[in-house]
Amino acid sequence: MASLAARAGMLWLCIQSMAASPAFTGEAGSLIPPTLFGMHVHMRPMRPQPWPNAPIGTFRFADSVVGWDKMNPAEGKYDWRLFDREMAELKAHDVDDVLFTFHSTPTWASSGPRHRCASGRLAQLPMGNNINAALGMCDAPNDLRPDGSGSDQHWIDFVGALATHNKESRSAKVKYWEVWNEPHNDFFWSGTHAQMVRLARDAYTTIKGIDPDAVILSPSVGTNPRLGMRWMEGYLAAGGGQYADVIAFHGYLQSTSSTDFVPRVANFRKMLAEYKQNSKPLWDTEASWGNGENLGLNEEQQAAFLVQFYLLHWSVGVPRLYWFAWNDGNTGTLWVPDRDSPSGPGTLTKAGQAYIAAFQWLVGATLSKPCAPEGGTWTCTLTEKDGREAQVVWSASGEKQFNPKSSMKRMRDLEGNATPIAGAIKVRELPVLLEAQ
Repeated sequence: MASLAARAGMLWLCIQSMAASPAFTGEAGSLIPPTLFGMHVHMRPMRPQPWPNAPIGTFRFADSVVGWDKMNPAEGKYDWRLFDREMAELKAHDVDDVLFTFHSTPTWASSGPRHRCASGRLAQLPMGNNINAALGMCDAPNDLRPDGSGSDQHWIDFVGALATHNKESRSAKVKYWEVWNEPHNDFFWSGTHAQMVRLARDAYTTIKGIDPDAVILSPSVGTNPRLGMRWMEGYLAAGGGQYADVIAFHGYLQSTSSTDFVPRVANFRKMLAEYKQNSKPLWDTEASWGNGENLGLNEEQQAAFLVQFYLLHWSVGVPRLYWFAWNDGNTGTLWVPDRDSPSGPGTLTKAGQAYIAAFQWLVGATLSKPCAPEGGTWTCTLTEKDGREAQVVWSASGEKQFNPKSSMKRMRDLEGNATPIAGAIKVRELPVLLEAQ
């Protein structure tokens, strides 16, 4: 196991490399927009929950109730009711930046209509769960051969119908379209790379033909080398990159350390460069700490991870992070419903409070240079909206003494408490904002 000092050195080399490479898109030095703060909110048709009492800069549709299988229940028949309900909800709450993710082949259109995609313990989940939603949901359409040939008409018809319905809607509108969710997981996709490239090509040409301003994202994969990166490498080798304006990935780390994200992204970009895709924007369309209970993260550690994670995304040139999820219950939970009154106000977790504070700290500010480790602490230097210099500081592990710049006069925590700075301060994993006056 590398020492903390050695690990910090390796991370710094990754940061320097990304800042100097063509793929580093200059997020340091640019105003931080609301769209850094993406969110997933699960729809609960049978048990409605209140809309989040937190700012949402951009929204991702990837819920099981708006899968291809649910909205296209039979050939030529479409059901837009839940899609429209959610789009109206977004418009009512002034969320006008929307990403939609395609997934789940309908059983009637599937090449595996008797195939139960989930296996092992996942197969024990009730049918209707997002990972076990319908028979054949992970299989390619039945009019698409393994080599990618065939009419692909089922898919083209659905994509065209949805894009047209979206264009004609008077509610919020989808601008960004992600071709498929996590195809490296066989319970979401069991088809070939050639078939997925064909789906991407047909989605790209169909959607752009209806809305030339639409932005098409690649299928979203994890950055773990064994599954996600290996799948993406095969997809790019098959020519999939030409049908994406943005490269999508899912930044789950399965780690208690948010800083593990830095080398993960560096390795992912290196692979993209081999296929000449590294100049495209890189968006993290789904991520969080994952299952906090399995990782052993307490509420304070979850809050610390969230703030660090958003900062590190912007710092390494990933301008969007769609947090999963506001109300998941297992993964990255920021809000917990009342057990006896799910439509009541519920409880905002410490991480939920940290999300709101990070939004307030960062949106409209400028990151002057990439976040960097030094002496056991991480420092991100900002210029706030009013032009004042500021820093966000946290400890890599345990409590550390930190000597702020002499210009820093006030320290603000994530709960909004402000204290004057006089000399050295003690910092922990939970980030604090240091401000000049």
